[in-house]
Amino acid sequence: MTAMTKTPKRRGPQPGARKKAVSARNALAAWGADMAEWVRILAAACDAPGSSQARVGKRIGYTGSTVNQVLKNTYKGDLNAVEAAVKGGLMDVTIDCPVAGDIPLNVCIGNRRRAGKIGTAGPLRVKFHINCPNCPHNRGAGR
Repeated sequence: MTAMTKTPKRRGPQPGARKKAVSARNALAAWGADMAEWVRILAAACDAPGSSQARVGKRIGYTGSTVNQVLKNTYKGDLNAVEAAVKGGLMDVTIDCPVAGDIPLNVCIGNRRRAGKIGTAGPLRVKFHINCPNCPHNRGAGR
């Protein structure tokens, strides 16, 4: 007797299937009519073909789980910082950095975060270390 091999059922979306707008649905359910424009753009970026919450999170400097919590309106961290990262990474908002010139807002945030960690830094990092603490774009300026 010949054994018949059974083809396993394919799990997950079928090739070529359109991705459902799960992130946008979750955001709308959690935020309601008060959903900010930046949250809508974050959700749309996550729902774009070939994208995911993890990929978008990496693009703006956060984890996928943080993106998920923001979309579900359960994030306990600094929403203003996430908003700034989304505006810089997804909405092309720039600032005039005294050290680097015109840069995306999320790049400014990353430079500020690394400014205190001087270690074996290059000359540009040293400039950020000196200038970022007193920069007008730094919310904690003068501390």
